[in-house]
Amino acid sequence: MVVLSYGFWTDTFSRDPNVMGKTLYIKGVPFTIAGVAAPKFFGVKAGSTVDFWIPLQNRPELNA
Repeated sequence: MVVLSYGFWTDTFSRDPNVMGKTLYIKGVPFTIAGVAAPKFFGVKAGSTVDFWIPLQNRPELNA
């Protein structure tokens, strides 16, 4: 499962509402697009921007 930032959704998918449920590959690992964050939500760390959020604890191949 992956949640896209509004900016990434806009830049990469041209705000296509049909991306929900489709597969996005991150480092070759498939993730189902579960949603898009609100336009003014940039994450929990002030001053940083994020393209998407994924549950890393569920994908050991993506952990550092």
